[in-house]
Amino acid sequence: MMEVLRLIPSLCSTGQRQGHDTRPALVSSTGRVFQPRKENLMSELEEWSTSRLLTTAARLVDHAWNERLLDIGITHAGYTTLAVLSRQGTMTGAKLALAVHVQAQTIGKTIEKLERQGFISRIRDSIDRRSQRITIAPAGVEALAKAEDIERTLMMGEGLESHELRNLLRGIIGELAPQRQKPTAAVV
Repeated sequence: MMEVLRLIPSLCSTGQRQGHDTRPALVSSTGRVFQPRKENLMSELEEWSTSRLLTTAARLVDHAWNERLLDIGITHAGYTTLAVLSRQGTMTGAKLALAVHVQAQTIGKTIEKLERQGFISRIRDSIDRRSQRITIAPAGVEALAKAEDIERTLMMGEGLESHELRNLLRGIIGELAPQRQKPTAAVV
């Protein structure tokens, strides 16, 4: 866990673009809002729960990714969607949402953005005309290749390529992902 704690300050410092401080503000367990600074961040992080550390680290990685992906016109969500379509082929929006581990509404917004940019296309299902199948377009394949280069640069440059960290994260995802795919009862 200390390895993850040491990585968060380096991610916090990646959020500067064109002279603007775009790092997300963090909220301490006491409710204090602050911009992360290396000198006070480590002591503040000691108070946080593991789940809070994990979600904050994920947001910071996502933020750093999105800054770099702006140059090719996609977000981290768009990159993930293109990667799934490239790897698994044409599929419905519902199956794509499951593969990306998001809600159908979330993937719908991502699909709309990617389609407007010409990175994917929707095809009416010939059997069920109400259903659409999503496929990656040639421009999406090109954007995906550029995004993969950005991923390699980001992960290596920030020191995030750790076998131990990867194993821990795979364990968390393996444990929690099946729970997200179970239908939930409606809340009244």
